[in-house]
Amino acid sequence: MKESSHINRGVLWILLCGVYLTSFSLLGFEIALTRLLSVMLSYHYVFAVVSLALLGLGVGGVFVHFFRPEIPRGHNRFGALVLFAGLCSLAMALSTLLVVKIGHIESIRNNILFYCFVLSTPFFFGGVFFAEVFRMYPAISARLYGADLVGAAAGCIGVILALNIIGGISTMFLFAVITSMAALLFAFGAELMQ
Repeated sequence: MKESSHINRGVLWILLCGVYLTSFSLLGFEIALTRLLSVMLSYHYVFAVVSLALLGLGVGGVFVHFFRPEIPRGHNRFGALVLFAGLCSLAMALSTLLVVKIGHIESIRNNILFYCFVLSTPFFFGGVFFAEVFRMYPAISARLYGADLVGAAAGCIGVILALNIIGGISTMFLFAVITSMAALLFAFGAELMQ
C-alpha cells in the first residue's frame, strides 16, 4: 500500500494515460462491434455484445482474484500491465479478423456461441488489466477510476467520429492500435522505474 502511494509524478501520468487509452479503446471497440454485428447478424444478437463485454470484464476480474494472488513489486508491476494491455490489443485485432473472415461461413454464421467466445476475449483481457491496475495501486484508485471514466466517455464520442470517417472494421483495428499504445506507455514506465 505504501509503495503505491509514493510513485513519482512521471510514472503516475504514464499510469493514468495508459488507463485512459485502454478504457477509451475498450468502450469504443464495444460500440464499433455493435455496428459490425448489426450488418453480419440479425439485429437482436447485437445487444449480446453488451452482455459479452460485461461477462468478459467480470471474468477477467475473477481470474485475477483467484489465479494471480501475488502482487508484483517494482518495475514488474508495469511488466504485468504491458502484458495484459498487449494481450487485449492482440485479442481485439484477432477477434475482428475472425469475425470478418470466418463469419461468412454458413455453418459458423448461425452459431452464436462462436461469436460469444471470440468476442468476449478482448474484454476478458481488459478485465484482467483493470483488475491488476486497481489491485496494484489501491492508494490512487480514485485517480485511476477518474482516468477510466474520462477514457470511456471519450471513447463513446471518438467511436462515432471514427465510424463516420474510416468505417467499422478500420475503427476496430484503430482501437487495437490505441490499446497497443497503452502497452507501449507501460513499457516506457517500466523503464522509468528501474
